[in-house]
Amino acid sequence: MKGPSKYVDSYTLEELRQFPAIVLYGYDYKDLNKMAQLLSQYVDEGGSLFLEANGSPDYKAESLPDPFPVRGTYTYIVMDEWSFNVSDHPISQGVNFTVFAPPLFGAGGWGVSTRDKSADWAEAVLGSGGRPVIVVGEYGGGRVVWSGMNLFYHAKSYRNSEESRFIRRILSWLSGGFESSVLGYRVEFVNPQRRIIWIDGSAGGVLFKENYFRQWHAALIVGGERRRVSIYLAGPGLMYIPLPRNMGDHFEVLLWYDLSIGEKVGYVVSVFSLVLLLILVLRRPDFLFVCGEDS
Repeated sequence: MKGPSKYVDSYTLEELRQFPAIVLYGYDYKDLNKMAQLLSQYVDEGGSLFLEANGSPDYKAESLPDPFPVRGTYTYIVMDEWSFNVSDHPISQGVNFTVFAPPLFGAGGWGVSTRDKSADWAEAVLGSGGRPVIVVGEYGGGRVVWSGMNLFYHAKSYRNSEESRFIRRILSWLSGGFESSVLGYRVEFVNPQRRIIWIDGSAGGVLFKENYFRQWHAALIVGGERRRVSIYLAGPGLMYIPLPRNMGDHFEVLLWYDLSIGEKVGYVVSVFSLVLLLILVLRRPDFLFVCGEDS
């Protein structure tokens, strides 16, 4: 899922509470302390957080507050080999770090961020040449993972299965372990601009597998009461609707599409053009020609 803004401090705690875990990748902020306070509350209440330093203002930072598990960062280039140092932790178990793709970007090395010092509640799980690049910890009721190695991009660039396994281990630990259950639901296709989903059971969200457009809207219907909810961009251009916790076991999700001003104008112009054409044809029948062989 992708949020509408890259500025973390533009969100509210109520918005973040909709998600059990948040990945901050390519993020930014206007006020570091405001963002830190927001994330601290979120994690302290049981949310989990993944922070990727690369592409953020914290790639190189003198001082970082909680819930960052690192207190300061600096950058360097890894050349030729990772020379990993691995600590025993649930996210590192079962991962063969010796088969990770090399730290190369084009003809050069791989830029990473590392920490000067870890928070008291955190520990380094993975290091390169003795410099930590993955630091984790439990903060309040939640969990935090910090990466300085641009792990997602490296795994995607090299399509390395062991790096993907490491990412799965990280996400599993952040989520407290994946749980699967069979959920009862029914979908009604009312028309191209309207859907109704009936859900029986506890659900965290709805993935709407149609192209994301801002004109789509969603609402929850519980006990006859209707409540608007947000739609977020997710996956390859799809839509995700996070559901509030403790929704109960029986509720409806209503989705509808509102035409934009441009679309409405387009329809009006099309109808007007069709009506005008019909008027011209009916008033001037000699405009019509019938072609055929002479009998």
